[in-house]
Amino acid sequence: MSKSFIITKDIGGQAYDSTKIENYMGYDFITGPELVRKFQNQLLHTRYVDHKITEVEKIEESNGGFKIITSESEQYESNAFIIATGMMRRKLDIPGEAKLL
Repeated sequence: MSKSFIITKDIGGQAYDSTKIENYMGYDFITGPELVRKFQNQLLHTRYVDHKITEVEKIEESNGGFKIITSESEQYESNAFIIATGMMRRKLDIPGEAKLL
C-alpha cells in the first residue's frame, strides 16, 4: 500500500500572484488568489493527502530509503520522494517595481 505525504512551505506558489488565469480545468477564468483558496480548501479540509506546512532542510539516505528533515527538526522516512521546487519570478530591481507588482 502506498501513502502520500506533502511537505510544503506554502500552497499555490506563483499562481497566487496571478491576476487572471484562463482555461484552467473547470474554469474559463479565475484569479490566482481564488484558485489558491480552492487548493487550500481541498488540501487542508478534505484530508485527501496528509501534509505539513514547513520547509525541508535536509534529505539523507537511510535504511534503503530516505530521511526527510524539516526546518522544525521533524523527521519523516520514505522509500521515494519528488522534489517540486516551482519557480520564482526574477525581479528587475528598478525604481517603482515593488509598487507595480
